[in-house]
Amino acid sequence: MKKLIYLIFIFFYSLSFSQSRDANYSKFINKYRINEPRIKKTKNITENIIYLGELNLNNSTFYVITSFKTVKAALTRHGHSTVYIYNSNKKMIRNYILGLPEEIPFNLENNSLYFNYVNDLTKTSEIFILKIEEEIPLFLCVDPSFQECY
Repeated sequence: MKKLIYLIFIFFYSLSFSQSRDANYSKFINKYRINEPRIKKTKNITENIIYLGELNLNNSTFYVITSFKTVKAALTRHGHSTVYIYNSNKKMIRNYILGLPEEIPFNLENNSLYFNYVNDLTKTSEIFILKIEEEIPLFLCVDPSFQECY
């Protein structure tokens, strides 16, 4: 029985991973729906998708979309947090698979992504602003220590 549950988990996990990697989120790019959560639901997957807006770098436009997906696997749910970057042709050029849903940026303004994080020294919730200049980064750092990068 444990092997069966394990196999079911692996199946749904790989299915959800391939869907998130291959899914086309460009249809959510809409300048009139910035920061507006859009919910997609299927029998085993619930996904919260948010179009954060545009990055303008070196005369090129890029679009930023976030996704938090929960996948039902046997008796539990597993979460997946991802940030997608699309080019001006609405082709995905980069995706960052984050560790926790709290690490998803909540705002994009003036080429800066805004993240909530907990300051290790003061144990208070603070905002980290990641300014993106010149090009899309290879890694997305979600806190000011640059220790949490994906």
